[in-house]
Amino acid sequence: MKKVRLLEYEYLGTKLPNLNVIIDDEGLVVYVALLYGIYLKKANKVYSVKRLERREGYEIYLQASQISDSTAKSYMSCLFRFCKYVNEQSKLGKLRSVHSLYDLSNTDINEYINESLPVDLGEQSLNLHFSALRSFFNFLTFLSIKPLTDLYLSHAARQKARENNAKKAKINYITKSERFELIIHCSNHRDRLLMKLGSEVGLRASENRGLLLSYNGEEKGYLKDLFKQLDSEEFNHKNEFGYLLSGKFTKGGKSRTIFFTRSLLREMKEYYDGEREQLLVGMEDDRVDSEHLLINTKGKNKGHCISARLPSDVFSEYAKKLKGLPSKISYHDLRHTFATELYHDELLDDNGSETRSESAALIVVAERLGHSMGKDGYPSSVTIRYIRLRSIMQVAEGWT
Repeated sequence: MKKVRLLEYEYLGTKLPNLNVIIDDEGLVVYVALLYGIYLKKANKVYSVKRLERREGYEIYLQASQISDSTAKSYMSCLFRFCKYVNEQSKLGKLRSVHSLYDLSNTDINEYINESLPVDLGEQSLNLHFSALRSFFNFLTFLSIKPLTDLYLSHAARQKARENNAKKAKINYITKSERFELIIHCSNHRDRLLMKLGSEVGLRASENRGLLLSYNGEEKGYLKDLFKQLDSEEFNHKNEFGYLLSGKFTKGGKSRTIFFTRSLLREMKEYYDGEREQLLVGMEDDRVDSEHLLINTKGKNKGHCISARLPSDVFSEYAKKLKGLPSKISYHDLRHTFATELYHDELLDDNGSETRSESAALIVVAERLGHSMGKDGYPSSVTIRYIRLRSIMQVAEGWT
């Protein structure tokens, strides 16, 4: 699914610039969402349910109220997320088509509001989505398309959203300019690689130990093999090189394939041929670790593989020297940054339009990070966090 913006649209003689239109996987317009979008653009009004007390009981009616352009835009974004959810659930056979939003039951809608949304939204965002959906379904009632819905926000959903607020106090995204500052202030090639392996490959600090040049003398499938491919005509078409990171070095003990861009792999080879080789000059063989790429530069362990926590210590050392960086950031936030940008890129087509499904993008992220999937085959909350972090990234990079 995707949301497209019509720069110039005219409806019954009224010009509606920048109209947001929601389209399904086959390029078909979701018409009830289009009607809602036109109404918001044309009237800037929403409907709320009111109860009028009478002697014989009470009367339920809909009352229109004015909203701002920014609120209308936010409501359409909330509706788009709901449409994507319905679309994904329909593929699993749990809900009807996204073109049948008017047929959804109160239970279906409330399940989305109280179980799906609180997974990654804070309290303010949850309230916004709730208001948007209530407005949309009240609009369908106003059109006599759907009976009045009974939507609610549970106490548990609000509490979960408040807990998310507390978690959001720590920003896990490091901007491109902040990463650039960290890299240029690194005092050696190894440390620069560590920063890039976190933000461009998504490695945990300890997983840097799993970058092996060879294993028991075997080079096939290891970095020495990839280094040879860099200068081979047979592989000059490749811009990305896969490497199987052994479960011996991963959290949970599960192996996964990681990927190096050609430029990053070239930097790794330059480190291997240059700084690393110079470091080992004159050292005795029994003090040299010949199979791990990244080695210690000084002390009694000079020449041996770095420790599991050295990348974190190196990151903290440089971060403390730089002004303007967010407080409490860590090496692991480079991994979060990688995942956030990967999720963003997986959602977009070559033209920069959001076309890929949210769940498909999250599955790619889960695979690249080595996250396990939920029992329903959908990424767990550990991966879903990148939906929220993408929003933080867009604001931090000035994209919104």
